[in-house]
Amino acid sequence: MSRAVDAGLWFNDGNIVLVAEDTPFKVYGGLLSQKSEVFRDILAIPQPATPDEAELMDGIHIIHVSDTWRDLSHVLHAIYHGFRVFAVDQHLSFLAVSALLRLGQKYEIPELKEAATSLLKSCFPERLADFKYDTKLQDDPPYYRYIIFDPPLIRMRLEDLPGVINLARAYGLPSLLPSAFYLCSLLEVKHLMNGTRDHDGNKIFLPKKDIIRCVNGRATLVMKEIIELPRISLRVADGCESEACNVADMFQPTDNDWSTLVKYAGTCFQDLSWLKAHFESEDCLQCRTNMEEELNAFRVRLWSTLGGIFLLDDDDDGDEEDLSLMDD
Repeated sequence: MSRAVDAGLWFNDGNIVLVAEDTPFKVYGGLLSQKSEVFRDILAIPQPATPDEAELMDGIHIIHVSDTWRDLSHVLHAIYHGFRVFAVDQHLSFLAVSALLRLGQKYEIPELKEAATSLLKSCFPERLADFKYDTKLQDDPPYYRYIIFDPPLIRMRLEDLPGVINLARAYGLPSLLPSAFYLCSLLEVKHLMNGTRDHDGNKIFLPKKDIIRCVNGRATLVMKEIIELPRISLRVADGCESEACNVADMFQPTDNDWSTLVKYAGTCFQDLSWLKAHFESEDCLQCRTNMEEELNAFRVRLWSTLGGIFLLDDDDDGDEEDLSLMDD
């Protein structure tokens, strides 16, 4: 065996040894059989009667599995140390959640599949009111941009988003797609085209039609925000009697203002404090309240159309020629 054993998954009194990619795990067969029908059937297969015919480690029969050692490690930790793995302060990585979903289905472990699905749906919800996130640049190389969900249930990089989309498609989780496509569209086009890498260095690619959806959807979001946000910010509230509240006083966009708008356009589901800051000291409470209400209403309308913006309503296995990049 080439890899060191995981002390947390090597029980001295364990009665089976699982091996994935030359990494051994000595665990309890009884609990594994209780959790997984597939492992129950595997462990029920009679083993060779004589040592010469069996592959042994520590005097115990070895069972080889085709999973990566890291995936199997995540699943076994969840089974044997679940109370720690799913603790509130233990923010699981996307790789771990992905492994729980994939191997939870493969080995028929419903509680792991359900736990992973619940975590993903919490981070990629159907309602805008439940979608809370920020982004943070890693302090040290390779300077990944992390998505900070609220609550922070999953540790995820922006580069993981193609994997979320692929996972949602493969395991029938369409409700994840609108918000996942929105976040994925924040990736630079070169990363969408060339693929991203997971924490193990494996390449993650989106299908061509989904790359086109991200690029076109991003362009549509930017266009809608550049058109709507200035209109909302320029409007005087109905019934406002303040002499100071006129279009010229409320919003006189400078070159820097437009640069800021273009910079943040397409991210209105994250934070609009950069826009609200323009008015906190200038317009009256009535107009500021009106503006915030209109901004929130705009975000809700935009959220409800994400499926259409990313052409998810036309999602099928048809010809990719039906999707093309927007003309410049």
